[in-house]
Amino acid sequence: PVILSEQQMTSVLARFKTYGKQCSELGEGEVHAVLAPERRDAPVKHKKKKHKS
Repeated sequence: PVILSEQQMTSVLARFKTYGKQCSELGEGEVHAVLAPERRDAPVKHKKKKHKS
């Protein structure tokens, strides 16, 4: 078994405390346990190419 350091354990406990909560449910100073992934199913917006005159 791997023993976590005090710093690692503090981080894990902070993330566990907010796991599954919505933004509106988070208290002052709390952050999301996990960052939401970027959506990949949405169409990609392409930049328009500039034509040289």
